[in-house]
Amino acid sequence: MQGIQSKLFLCYTLRMSIVFIAPDDRIGRTVRQLSSSNGEKIVVEQGLLETAIPIARKYLDEAEVFVSRGGT
Repeated sequence: MQGIQSKLFLCYTLRMSIVFIAPDDRIGRTVRQLSSSNGEKIVVEQGLLETAIPIARKYLDEAEVFVSRGGT
């Protein structure tokens, strides 16, 4: 049982929690500052409308939560 639990823990820790798709650099910088100050594992990418779709697909298997702002 110990081996199974450690493998499950490893799989969980390899996943990133949040992908934030920011519509502009200002919002992206703000999210990066917040995530670094509280230790959250947040990937910040910049994209708006149709440019956000490939970004979301890129992280589909890794992310648990997607956040987007603006018109996206």
